[in-house]
Formats: sequence, C-alpha cells, structure tokens
Amino acid sequence: MYSTGGCSGRNELGCPTSVTIQECADSCNADATCVSFEYTKEGTTCCKSTSCDDFSLTMNNPNDPMLFYLKNENVCSVVLLYNI
Repeated sequence: MYSTGGCSGRNELGCPTSVTIQECADSCNADATCVSFEYTKEGTTCCKSTSCDDFSLTMNNPNDPMLFYLKNENVCSVVLLYNI
C-alpha cells in the first residue's frame, strides 16, 4: 500500500462508493483483470484498475486523497496502518 495517490485516469473497472476498504480489496481479488485499486483516505470510494500495474504510474504525491494498493501475486492485501 502506498499513501501517495493512485493512477490518474486509470479507473477502468469503475469507482463504486459506500464500500469498505476490505470490500474493495475483495472485489479486486475476485476479478482477474484487476491489477490494483485506489481507496480514498477520508471516505469510502474504491477505484479499480486494469492498467495501473506499477507504482511508477501513480501520482507520487503525499497530498493526493487516494491510497494505492497493487496486487502482489494476484492478491491485494489490506493493511489498516499506513504511513502518511
């Protein structure tokens, strides 16, 4: 997990709202085409991607409102503590 934002314009699988971070991870894990997801730091929005497959593609801005989770060996892991 990275606290420096996600990938701009790469939310090909949509951005559902009112979901928990665990539901977001589970949804990405259940979809073989999902390579990563973003989750709002201060909300409940989950944006899933088929193309944001590397940290170098992210905003790399600590002030960005999104957390970035990249699948590792086909699984997205959620860690409740993060470094801001």
